[in-house]
Amino acid sequence: MAVGQEATGVIAIGQQATGVIAIGQLATGVIAVGQLARGVIVIGQLAVGVVSFGQLAVGLGWVGGMLGAGAVRGPGLLVGGFYGRLGLGDLRRGRLNRVAWRERHEMTRPWRLLAMIVIAAVVVHVAVRPVVHELTRVGGILRDPPAALR
Repeated sequence: MAVGQEATGVIAIGQQATGVIAIGQLATGVIAVGQLARGVIVIGQLAVGVVSFGQLAVGLGWVGGMLGAGAVRGPGLLVGGFYGRLGLGDLRRGRLNRVAWRERHEMTRPWRLLAMIVIAAVVVHVAVRPVVHELTRVGGILRDPPAALR
């Protein structure tokens, strides 16, 4: 566990927290909670991830909150689900077969696909790639730096 301004650890709490579970303003992690959070499962004011919930959310899979865009939408004011809707309770309970698929019209298919390609590029570049980098690099979250030579 790490606490501090630039905390890095399995559980990290701080301003620029990076970890498997990260809580803070610029949280980066598998589970990230904070103002500018990014990762896989994300909750925050500006949330970018695979599963996102927040004031402004971009999610590759599921998105909910005040304003958001993603493949499948949850609860929210102006949340756009390009392919369907899945309630928060169903997501929490793992009932993924309850997706209310949106009707597909021939004219909107290319635009939905284009929007999802853009969202996928943003999520991979902004959220997934930094998380994978921090998890696998030497001296990162899961790999200790090499011992100092005497």
